[in-house]
Amino acid sequence: TPASFFLLHPAGFIMVQRLTYRRRHAYNTRSNKVKVVKTPGGTLTFHYLTKTVRRRVCGVVNCNVPIHGIPRLRSMAFSRTNKKDRTVSRAYGGSICGKCVRDKIVRAFLIEEQKVVKKIVKQNEARNKKQEKVQTDANAKAAQQLKEIKAAKDAAREATRKKAAEARAAAGEVAKDSKDGKDGRKGGRGGKQQDRSGRPSSKTTKGKRADAKQ
Repeated sequence: TPASFFLLHPAGFIMVQRLTYRRRHAYNTRSNKVKVVKTPGGTLTFHYLTKTVRRRVCGVVNCNVPIHGIPRLRSMAFSRTNKKDRTVSRAYGGSICGKCVRDKIVRAFLIEEQKVVKKIVKQNEARNKKQEKVQTDANAKAAQQLKEIKAAKDAAREATRKKAAEARAAAGEVAKDSKDGKDGRKGGRGGKQQDRSGRPSSKTTKGKRADAKQ
């Protein structure tokens, strides 16, 4: 028959069914792989094999961890499946593995914590600057007050010194006047001498009388 050919066998020539491609593609390429299958009618035929599909892996760079629970299907067959078969019931299910999802959550939490820490540090720095400014102003004010107090003390000390000098000058003039008065009294002994009450002294009168008698 046209669909059969003879094969050399030790017992003699036997007839073997001839198989042909069922499609208009006569080359043994990767997309034209077949296998021989015996049908219930007893004839042999070719069944075409689909390409092998690699497992769905994590989409994070340099991770490539297989995602469990995702069927290994070609693109068209995968698009015809239900959504519950194409994904996993978690965040980023079906595209990122569980470890990367955990790392992503932890990283986001740490970033938020870092933002909070930066905000608190900034507030503390602003408060410290404000306190330093207040302390500097208070120190400057205290220094100014001490300067004013010192100036007031110096002015009071100078005024006291001037008053003491004026008092000493006045006392010196009084002492000079009194000294001049004493000298005047000593130089006028030939005249009338008076006692403390202002009356003429008896000694002087007696001396004058004795001089007159002689």
